[in-house]
Amino acid sequence: MMSFVASCRLNGRTLFFIERITMNFDDAEVVLEESGEIPTFSSEADALAEIARRFPLRRTAQLTEDSSEEELAAAMEDNYAKHIKLAYDLDAVRAWAQSPGPQGITPDKALDAWELCWQVGEAPRPQRFDPMGMYAIHENMMREPERREAYEILMLGMKLSGIVLMAREGRKPADWKYDWPEMAEFWPETDYGRLSEILKQGIEGFARRVL
Repeated sequence: MMSFVASCRLNGRTLFFIERITMNFDDAEVVLEESGEIPTFSSEADALAEIARRFPLRRTAQLTEDSSEEELAAAMEDNYAKHIKLAYDLDAVRAWAQSPGPQGITPDKALDAWELCWQVGEAPRPQRFDPMGMYAIHENMMREPERREAYEILMLGMKLSGIVLMAREGRKPADWKYDWPEMAEFWPETDYGRLSEILKQGIEGFARRVL
């Protein structure tokens, strides 16, 4: 895995912590202590020093076909560290969650915060956009109305990640009013409230665990 410094605004302060990402960028995790607490640092330099201490990687001047996976990870880490900026404004997201709606934060910032809370076990995993999966979930809602809320959360993650994905593919800003022809209303008003509860609880949980 590759290790990067991430930052967040929380309770009026900027904190730095370590986020690790798989080499194919499929998954990420926040570094935790054995106690479950989140180690944070007052500066990026301090966080970088902790990465070097806790997750040292063997580096080589030039990669070859015989280079180890560790050397490849080190080269990728050095390259992407120049371009990847992992920054979360949890204060802004928490403020939005008090009065959720189409103004205040963009869908990508909401998704980033949700994924961060999931990484530390303070929120359900936001599911990735899957049109066929969304149809299956809708059918399951009809068959199992007693589980509707659980299915709504699965659908919520798919819709939010879909809004962000489609915006990125179209190279335009993500918009809450995304129009998907297959659904009469892709993001109804009720989704703001459901998302805000996830984010409020997730950020409070994250804040409790910050060292």
